[in-house]
Amino acid sequence: MDFRTKSQNPMGVILTPSWITEINQCASMLDIVIDVPKESWLDEKRAYAIGKGRNAFGVPHMGAMTAFSRIDSPVYVPTEVLKTLPGMRGEQGRVRQRDLDSIVEIMDRTGKLPLLQDGSEYCPFINVAHNGEAWVNEGNHRIMSAAVLSSKFPHLPVQIAYYDGGERESGPLSIKAIFDYQVERATSKKKHV
Repeated sequence: MDFRTKSQNPMGVILTPSWITEINQCASMLDIVIDVPKESWLDEKRAYAIGKGRNAFGVPHMGAMTAFSRIDSPVYVPTEVLKTLPGMRGEQGRVRQRDLDSIVEIMDRTGKLPLLQDGSEYCPFINVAHNGEAWVNEGNHRIMSAAVLSSKFPHLPVQIAYYDGGERESGPLSIKAIFDYQVERATSKKKHV
């Protein structure tokens, strides 16, 4: 669903006020912080990111963080979606089988992601670039483990950071998609109660 107008500026489409309002409303309900001080500032950050291109792994440049989920308030994303995301360093091509087996065992036994020292789940960290592309920054093996155990882990809690206006783009981890995943998860849980 694209709520943007066809009007163009040098960086791409101009977002309608209603689209920005919808993004902000969804973000607020999800406890996602949006930090864009001015549109001209964002235009500069996007232009710089586009100009920098991609790194050796094909990852778009990610400069200024413009939105993020709070550490104490992860969002839930379907494992089926997460397992399609590439790792920022090509991790899917370099699976550490021993680590994967260990994480699968922990998650199968506990029903949770591995825990941090403070007892909270060690959530994968996803970065979303200026163009809406989502990449796994941290947690490739945890996502792969959840995929192995997909009946136990249909959704995973994740931390997300958006860069250079990526929160305004469509994609599998757009703020609107994240909102829809929360509704889907809540609806699914009610059906099983």
